[in-house]
Amino acid sequence: MTATTTTFPTACELQVPSPVTCLDFLGELLAAGTEDGQIRIYALGDGTATLRNVISGTKEEIGSLAWAPRKGTEDEKRELWSAAGSQISRYEIGETSETPVANAAETIEPLKDEEDVISKITIDQKGSHLAYSTEDGVVCVISLTLERPKRVMRISHNSVCDCIAFLPPNHGLISAGYDYRIIQHDFSRGTLTSQLSLEQVTPTQATMSLSPPFIQSLHIAPNGDLACGLANGEVYIAPATKPGERKKDKKRRLAALAGHGVRHQAAEGPIVGLYHTDEKSLLACTLLGSLLHFRIAPIWELAWSETVGGVAKVNALACNDQCLAIGGVTADGKGLVVIKRLETTRGAGQ
Repeated sequence: MTATTTTFPTACELQVPSPVTCLDFLGELLAAGTEDGQIRIYALGDGTATLRNVISGTKEEIGSLAWAPRKGTEDEKRELWSAAGSQISRYEIGETSETPVANAAETIEPLKDEEDVISKITIDQKGSHLAYSTEDGVVCVISLTLERPKRVMRISHNSVCDCIAFLPPNHGLISAGYDYRIIQHDFSRGTLTSQLSLEQVTPTQATMSLSPPFIQSLHIAPNGDLACGLANGEVYIAPATKPGERKKDKKRRLAALAGHGVRHQAAEGPIVGLYHTDEKSLLACTLLGSLLHFRIAPIWELAWSETVGGVAKVNALACNDQCLAIGGVTADGKGLVVIKRLETTRGAGQ
């Protein structure tokens, strides 16, 4: 199928002095971390974005951000966790303020190896556990109880692990790395549930890419379906359950890691961001800013594509129910976040 270029509505653009390295949504709030160590929090409205808070608690590059789920009323402070270097910090976000937040409410230094760096953090839906991965391939889970006990996963990656996600609902933890492996962990015990090397999965189409199949992005749909974006422009997609399977066992092995997935050629460059817009559609973004919307069921086909203007290199992608945020670096070395509306995306994939 020949893809058509469609107008994907741009709500607004947010310019910042330093390259944007990571993004995360909590409802209408968008947190954007930058290379200079700052975090900006925006409140998104109808086609607008208002700067709400600025956090300047570190001078190190912000590697990852994760909002804690809301547990109380709208008036209570929100909690935002960040990873920078070897530290994980928690910030309490109150009302809109022009005064930068300089001090973290809590800082954790979980790494034993001083030369290792935390690459990704994520928090489960209950807000009870925080998982992190590192450039050395370590995967660990910290309980968000007062004692903050941590459990290192017994099976780690052989190189950079930049993708982690909790499985809904409470079916474990998924990690994926530059060693081509996807691993399902039982994080309550730190043990292996299942794993898959994408070298075992034959691509549907031969590729001339010189890049190896490093796994650079990951998204788990609400129903548990999995998608991984690879450095060679491929996307691995797999269902959460085997065809015909009905009973959902808490300890089940994902069908995604049991040979039921498929590697599709999606683009010419690395896939750095993915998002399931619905059960039959997947949004993918490349390093150089190509935005592609695929129908993944009943067959894999490209619905449309476009180029995100202004971003020379994409570092992050985040979505909520209504908006898509793409962050990165401009041609002149500054930071930019492009906010797009998702209404058209949902219609295009049906």
